[in-house]
Amino acid sequence: MRTSTKIISVTVTILAIGGIVVFALNRRKKNQEEKEALLKEIEDQKKLTKEQLAQQQQAVTETVTQQVLTDIGDNKVGKIAYPKGSYVNVRSSPKVNNGLINNFIYEKYKKKVGLILEVVNSTEYGDRKKWYKVRLTEPFDGWTFDYTEGYVREDQVTVKNI
Repeated sequence: MRTSTKIISVTVTILAIGGIVVFALNRRKKNQEEKEALLKEIEDQKKLTKEQLAQQQQAVTETVTQQVLTDIGDNKVGKIAYPKGSYVNVRSSPKVNNGLINNFIYEKYKKKVGLILEVVNSTEYGDRKKWYKVRLTEPFDGWTFDYTEGYVREDQVTVKNI
């Protein structure tokens, strides 16, 4: 291998690793900002009276009910997803991405996946499968990413009532 080819290979590798590190650091910063916003919201909630909390809870309940009725499309929203076979892959986006940096949250997950929040179309061109956005039964707490929600493909899960 020529020296110039080696230099280019090493440079590309270093740039790729640098890009991955920058991406991970930005994601961690975003997660920290989201946590801080939630803590501020909790502090604001503590200042509300019981009547204000009851009104706020009623408004949230009505909004969620309306959203469920809107999203219910094929009557899967509000039900629980389980692996159809011995396992299911839980992903961070509604598409299969098994590239260099894949989109697995859980690979070969064998337990109850979680509550179906929404039925969505794949974001991958040509994939006509529906995907279920689920609130995970076991949130994933990684060193760079934290997930409370994920996606599973319709043909890979069994859906049951709560």
